[in-house]
Amino acid sequence: MDFSSLWNLQGQLFALLAIGLVLRKVGIFNDTAKTLLTDLVLYVTLPCSIVLSFQIDINAELLASMSVIFLISVGVQVFCYLLTRITFRKVDHAKRSVLHYGILVSNAGFLGLPIAGELFGATGLMYASIYLIPQRVVMWTAGLAIFSPAAANKKQAAMKVILHPCMV
Repeated sequence: MDFSSLWNLQGQLFALLAIGLVLRKVGIFNDTAKTLLTDLVLYVTLPCSIVLSFQIDINAELLASMSVIFLISVGVQVFCYLLTRITFRKVDHAKRSVLHYGILVSNAGFLGLPIAGELFGATGLMYASIYLIPQRVVMWTAGLAIFSPAAANKKQAAMKVILHPCMV
């Protein structure tokens, strides 16, 4: 990885951001278009890029490194969960929920995967995908329970985790 490719990628992302902002201000992108584009990225583009990243020769060394990355991710999620239990105790409940969710679940799944794929290639995208498995499980279980403890149906949460296109 060299800094020129990193700057190039950041420039592309900012250009896309600016184009989206202009299209939104002009009225071409409304809330329906925003939802459609988000769903397209989450349910089509990201899963396809993940599938492509796993089309490499997998050997024992690669499986070992994937296992280490997975265990590190589990450790990070456990640490973040424990951190949410001791932080923001004096913040009112509505704000505390958002702050706890922000600690538990990053935006790496939405923006991080394309960046990892661009900077580090298929192998980097594969490692990032493995790293995000525990986060997605937490997002659809503990994350959902933070905002609506009564609505956190364990069966529905399990189905969301199992059937999420990025997990499949």
